[in-house]
Amino acid sequence: MKAMKTTLIATAALGLVSAIGTQFLGAQAFAQPAAPATVPAPATSNIPEHTGSFSGDKVDTLTYVPSCPAFKFDMDAAAIQESTSRSYVEGEKRRFEAVRDKWDAYEDCLIENARRDIDDIRDYLGAYLAKTADEEREIFGAMNNAAAANVDRISKLPMPKAPKKKGEAAAVEAPQAALSVWSEPKGRFVGTLSGTGAAPKYATACPDALGALKPEAFATSNSRNEFNGLLDELRALPDRINQVRACRQENGQDDFEAIQKAVQDGVNAVFQPSKTAFEKEYAAVRFQLNEHQKPGGLLAPPEMGRAPAKKAPPAKGPAGKAKKK
Repeated sequence: MKAMKTTLIATAALGLVSAIGTQFLGAQAFAQPAAPATVPAPATSNIPEHTGSFSGDKVDTLTYVPSCPAFKFDMDAAAIQESTSRSYVEGEKRRFEAVRDKWDAYEDCLIENARRDIDDIRDYLGAYLAKTADEEREIFGAMNNAAAANVDRISKLPMPKAPKKKGEAAAVEAPQAALSVWSEPKGRFVGTLSGTGAAPKYATACPDALGALKPEAFATSNSRNEFNGLLDELRALPDRINQVRACRQENGQDDFEAIQKAVQDGVNAVFQPSKTAFEKEYAAVRFQLNEHQKPGGLLAPPEMGRAPAKKAPPAKGPAGKAKKK
């Protein structure tokens, strides 16, 4: 009777675990703004792709480095000032007219590629969360199947023998294994990011819900008490998995916001000093070209011909008459 009772308990426990297993959250997509019913195809950008790189730190101390080729201001205000060649200065003036467009193209490269990297990271994190959830589901299913496959074997194990002689200790099974220590993950768990925007590598800091429990444990167990201990652990997993998924989802969103800030800071670290230097050099060249357009400068318009001087009136005599020549 004891053996039958143990079998029924094990079977009931397994059935409960199976029922709880169906309560898992589905694979959660990373939080994104809701898309409109009809999304127009994105316009093709002619801006070259230059994906940025990440330092490989925790996301709250992460650094991002853009990879757009550095802007080079290739005009020399001093050379323009000292030049005595009209053709040279005219050529520099024509080149100067295109400098602002070149700077705008550099600025667009930084902004557009940072946006691309952020979009790629968002998509990557969503896929990471979904993949991790799928892997948990598969492993839990394998453990559930392993437990079910070994119930009958465990039920047929011989019961401990009663003592044959008075005072002889009864044979006992190994004590039931205690559940592993677990506490619900709450608060901030800062993940890490490395690689590039196009090929990132992210790792959550949330704990592993499955712990050390493996499907093989059910196949190698040779004790009713130990097997029931494994079932208790298996029964606890669905709640733990849901808690960890919530942890990954919440902290993944916080990590994504930290990553966006790192990208913005990384772009500004390159853009701001470049912008300051550009405006300074741009103003210096513009000043020298303007100087050359002033009267006497190499770019000054040719002077207009002067009007002929008027003839002086003839001198008059004492009576007011003009003197005869």
